[in-house]
Amino acid sequence: MTTTPNMQTEVVKVMADVLSKRPDQIQPTMSLKELVEDSFDLVEMVMTLKDHFQVAVVATEFDQIKTVADLVTYLDKKVQAKAKK
Repeated sequence: MTTTPNMQTEVVKVMADVLSKRPDQIQPTMSLKELVEDSFDLVEMVMTLKDHFQVAVVATEFDQIKTVADLVTYLDKKVQAKAKK
């Protein structure tokens, strides 16, 4: 599945805000472990993204997300599924 450039930009912008980074410091190939310093930051980031995109984030599904690109794809699928309802 190809994600829209707008989705990637929006996800990176939200991540940058939560993680106190510049958007250009967040690349699609980066692992979430590289970006997130501790589990609290990860939870905060996930909750902020969930609220921003108004989608449900399932913990068992989220465990499969390893990179920023994976996260963008996951959220894009969730947003598209929500739009079809």
